[in-house]
Amino acid sequence: MSDFAKENVGIGVDIESIKRFESNRLTNSVSFLSRVYSKEELALCFSSPIPAQTLAAKFAGKEATFKALSGLGGKKLAFRDIQIVSESNGLPNVRILNENYCNTNIVISLSHTEDTVIAFVIATRSRLNHQNSPVS
Repeated sequence: MSDFAKENVGIGVDIESIKRFESNRLTNSVSFLSRVYSKEELALCFSSPIPAQTLAAKFAGKEATFKALSGLGGKKLAFRDIQIVSESNGLPNVRILNENYCNTNIVISLSHTEDTVIAFVIATRSRLNHQNSPVS
C-alpha cells in the first residue's frame, strides 16, 4: 500500500441484524434512539414502511463510518455526529457534524436482505488539506 493510501484512505464495513432493531425494547428506548440518531433520522426511520430495516441501515452506516474514519486517524465522534441521509436521488450520503472532518470525503453503500443490512464506507482526505503541503 502506498504512503498516500495509508495516510489518506479509510475503509469501514458493518453488518447488522434487522431483528435487533425490531425489538419493542429497542424501538421504545428513548435513551438509545436519542443517543444514536438525530431527530431528522428518526423521523425518516419511523415514516418508513419497515422502520427496523431503516434503523439498522443507518446504524450500520454509522459504524462503518467510524471504522473508515479511524483508518484516517480521526478523532472519536459521537453517534449523532454522523448522520446517514438520503439525497434527492435516493442515494445514501454521510454528513459529519464536526469541523475536524470538513476536508474528508465519504462514500457509502448500503444494502440489505430480509434479515440483515450491510454498510460499506470509503473515507478519503486530501493530502494537501491534511499536511498543508502540495501532493508530490
